[in-house]
Amino acid sequence: MNIFDDYTSAILHNLDEGLAIVDTDFRNVYANKVHNNILEISDNDISDIHKFVSGDDMAIIRKKISEANGGRATADVKITTAKGNAKTLRLSVSPFFDTKRNDDGYIITVKDISGEIKDQIALKAALYNLDLVANSTADVILRYDFKTFEMSFVSKSIKYMAGYEWQELIGHHCTELFHPSVRQPIIDVVTSYVTGARSFDRGGHNKIRLPMLKKDGTVIMTEVLSSFLRDSNDRPIDTISIIHDISETLRYEKQLSEQNNVMHTLINNLIADVYLKDKDLRYKMANLRYAKSIGFDSVDQIIDKTDVELGIQGGAGIEQFEQHIINTANPSFNIEKRLIDQNGDEKWTSTSKLSYTNNDGHIAGVIGVIRDVTERVIREKTIESQKRTIELAHQETMSSINAAQRIQSVIMPFDRFSTLFDDSFVIYRPKDIVGGDFFYAVEKFGKTIATVGDCTGHGVSGALISTMSMSVLHNVIKDMDESDLTSEKILEELRSSMISTMKDNNEGFDISLIVVDKEKKQLQFSGAFNSLYYVRNGVLTEYPADKCPIGRYPKMLDFQRTTINYEDGDEAFMFSDGYCDQFGGPHNRRFGSANLRKLFTEVYPLPAADQKEKIERNIDDWMAQQSNEQIDDVTVMGIRF
Repeated sequence: MNIFDDYTSAILHNLDEGLAIVDTDFRNVYANKVHNNILEISDNDISDIHKFVSGDDMAIIRKKISEANGGRATADVKITTAKGNAKTLRLSVSPFFDTKRNDDGYIITVKDISGEIKDQIALKAALYNLDLVANSTADVILRYDFKTFEMSFVSKSIKYMAGYEWQELIGHHCTELFHPSVRQPIIDVVTSYVTGARSFDRGGHNKIRLPMLKKDGTVIMTEVLSSFLRDSNDRPIDTISIIHDISETLRYEKQLSEQNNVMHTLINNLIADVYLKDKDLRYKMANLRYAKSIGFDSVDQIIDKTDVELGIQGGAGIEQFEQHIINTANPSFNIEKRLIDQNGDEKWTSTSKLSYTNNDGHIAGVIGVIRDVTERVIREKTIESQKRTIELAHQETMSSINAAQRIQSVIMPFDRFSTLFDDSFVIYRPKDIVGGDFFYAVEKFGKTIATVGDCTGHGVSGALISTMSMSVLHNVIKDMDESDLTSEKILEELRSSMISTMKDNNEGFDISLIVVDKEKKQLQFSGAFNSLYYVRNGVLTEYPADKCPIGRYPKMLDFQRTTINYEDGDEAFMFSDGYCDQFGGPHNRRFGSANLRKLFTEVYPLPAADQKEKIERNIDDWMAQQSNEQIDDVTVMGIRF
């Protein structure tokens, strides 16, 4: 029976929600089309809704009606439609009195909320995944309202980056995490994206660098990647930002810049023409001496250009030869060439070229060093009887020139060392291809001088300093009189010369130095932060160095001399700190000076070759236990008397 007139029925049938009128037993009296569509029954059917609702849900509905006390009751129920489809419905039940039937009943509005439930489940899953991913990364992830800027999500990594617990930031303005100077600019930028005044970069996000204010008041530099979280209609809902701490990256960039400045300073003060080219044979670095030697007034005029592009005579042949060095990794040392200068005078140059590698171990280009050797060549021609003496002097000079002239293993006196000390060994293992450690040995006035030095840094910058240090040391010893040739005076003169050479630069090095008088069987030792270990009859004695380096230092101490009357079989050990500082072993700790003293005592009875083999094998085994790489240059020298 239709209880409404046609006009009212037409209105009810066109509502957006399903509507039904039922009696107190929930039998349908009336249902509109939307109601039937939701239940997937025909328009003419007046099937009771309680047939689709479980008994448990009907009990809950009746209880809510009773508790509403004449008011409206709402319940969400799960049903299976007439066509077998699962749906979630929201039923709103209100008391109703039917005047035509003179009986009580209920008006029920029916809304299909299946889609909303799916969206809620999807949202919960998305938030769960966000929480899982965000809290598994070292970067900090924020979610905040782009209008109020209040944070609704902060990943737990904020504790390690800025010192906050994530709970204490929820609801706070996101700009509170950053330095006050950038808070308003952050708001302005985000607002400009919302209003469309500014668009995101390709990929729907933008990246900027911002100073973060940590909980303890300190500031770190961060990189922030931001984008909008959008709904299905592509409207922004919230802002998502990923914050990455780049403080360490900036620190490395600063260190690299400082090392490059040191390298440029050293190269421009060398007494040789030096250049560096990349793999395409374009100039990347050179000193002014070299630029002028090929006809240019400044280094900038040749940077990023090839010899052919610069119009250098014979440029194609030069590039072909240097390409061969790059392809084969075979260096070319001391190629002498005769030239006639503008005045018609004969001139001789010595050129060394070698490839260099990048951090990945791949060849990255070629280094060239050109020295004027005219004086030496002319002297060799005119004084043939002194040829050998001149060659030895030349070799010593070569060993003290900059690392770019040739590989450090060629500069340092590996072969000559064994002729100066019969029962001896040297272990030289730079961390990289070249290093800041060096050793040196020479004989003068019947005395033999041996040293081990450890310059600031390692790699290219350390190698340049160590090569300059060897050059200065060589010149100091060469110029000293016999009466002044004592260990402490050598270090005093060496420090003075280094300070003068380095000018305002504070670079320097540590060193241990001995002067051996074989006729008197006497040894002098002086050290700058590098001690001497001395073993006699299996008992090791440490002779400490002065706590002052070769270079500028706040407290400039006078170097002291220790004199030892050695006996046959005694052995002296000198070394850099790389061996002691190496991490490894079963607990991944430093090897330490105590272990090194023990090791020297253990190898003391062995021949020099066996000592060297055991000391090298020991450090390899120490590193291998933790699969560690070498962290610093390592140099060890042993001399048995």
